[in-house]
Amino acid sequence: DLAGPVAVDYLDATSTTESTNDAAAQMFGVKVDALVGRSVALLIPDACDGPFAGRDGNAASDPALGARREMTAHRASGEAFPIELVISEVALEERTIYSGVIRDITARVESEQRLHQHVRELEEARNALQAQAERLSVASDRDEQGERAKSEFMATMRNELRTTMNGLL
Repeated sequence: DLAGPVAVDYLDATSTTESTNDAAAQMFGVKVDALVGRSVALLIPDACDGPFAGRDGNAASDPALGARREMTAHRASGEAFPIELVISEVALEERTIYSGVIRDITARVESEQRLHQHVRELEEARNALQAQAERLSVASDRDEQGERAKSEFMATMRNELRTTMNGLL
């Protein structure tokens, strides 16, 4: 599966993790308890650009809410890896929290990179074939010109020989 496991993180308005699932702990290489009470920015620094930035104080108007965004996260080991993140607002009776759905998209990104590499290789091969076809076309044109010149020469020689022979006879 190119999408990988789905981690779910529930955050408060300050981007502090209130609860999470085992998939998140596994994805980041820690225990669930190590994530709860910590800022999501420790593992996903760019995640705090959205509803937690407090640009206008109204997270509901933030275009990042509900949008699927690709960014870089960091495992507890420090290893960076690509993720897809969707943050949604969850209105509770007394407050608003945020749900972050996180997918490790390493396999998909690697597959896309291989695909782009194959496309580049195919384009290079196509360009080389086009250049070779142009060279062959030029060579074919030269060959045709040579054949025409030979035919004209032979016709001229036949005519000259016939004229010379008729004069001798």
